[in-house]
Amino acid sequence: MVKLLLFGLAACTTANPAFCPTGATADGACIVECVGDGAEQVCLQATPPGPKTLTNVDTTNGCDELVDLGCVIAGTDITIASHITVRGSRPLIILATGTLTITAAGIVDANGAGDQPGAGGNVACAPAVAPATAMMHGGGGAGGSSATGGGNGGNGGMAMGGTAGASTSTTFHGGCNGDDGADGGPNTGGAGGFGGGGVYLGAIHAIAISGSVLVSGGGGAGAKAQRGGGGGGGSGGAIVVATPMLTVATTARLVANGGGGGGGAGGGGTGVTGTAGTTSTTIGEPHGGLGAAFGGSGAYATKPAAGGLTSTDGGGGGGGGAGSIRVLGGGSLAGAQVSPPAS
Repeated sequence: MVKLLLFGLAACTTANPAFCPTGATADGACIVECVGDGAEQVCLQATPPGPKTLTNVDTTNGCDELVDLGCVIAGTDITIASHITVRGSRPLIILATGTLTITAAGIVDANGAGDQPGAGGNVACAPAVAPATAMMHGGGGAGGSSATGGGNGGNGGMAMGGTAGASTSTTFHGGCNGDDGADGGPNTGGAGGFGGGGVYLGAIHAIAISGSVLVSGGGGAGAKAQRGGGGGGGSGGAIVVATPMLTVATTARLVANGGGGGGGAGGGGTGVTGTAGTTSTTIGEPHGGLGAAFGGSGAYATKPAAGGLTSTDGGGGGGGGAGSIRVLGGGSLAGAQVSPPAS
């Protein structure tokens, strides 16, 4: 049977509930329009008043509608033509009843940043085992886990590194923070990197992407002197693209990498902060930070997160796990720069 509910069609020819679950207007338009399917179906509760050009989004207080999956920003046609930052307690859902366009200059930035997770990050995360402190040495913190697991933290002397939590469901959600490194001397452990957010792109008619959608984890902080453990990298979040017609340019980037773990510290020197999961116009390995023990690399492409290294000083932080990228409906992301691979 054809999945009639895959996309709530904008022009229903009858009031058949298979097309319009809550009915149709006299001219055949669905009262409620939907994209996606199953657990990742999103339906509008009201018709958007007109087109929008998006700027920065706060998913805690700036939503047009709230649904189970997150914060909905809706418009008839939606354009993203600049670098917009997405922060807040809920994943972001951008839903156009017509066409959603991300121009070459457009960037949807829901990366885990230096001061907070991406939108909807660090929610419903599997617990990690915290690193230990022993004899003034600190173990490295584990990387955050998402669609794939984070790397474990490295041991620092006799102090055990942290163990990453289990990978989580692939249902749409943000990524998870890395664990803090343990202290050697007082207050010397590096902070864990923040998890990336969740961004859902939906359109009843079509989506065209020439720019970037970024939901990578942040790098774990390097430890401070006196043998602290490095922080674990944050995990990547989730990107969902739901539309019957999808086109992408070679300039398009969709990235949900993990962040690199922070380096462990020696008795005198400090560790270096791990590389963020998304750093430039190309997709490359998010390296762990240098130090007495190097941090583990974050997950990217098909490469899993690496564990932090062990030393006789502070342990390195583990790399963050990869998030997920999924396409629901027509088209593919072939030709775009995508990491990890889309499913």
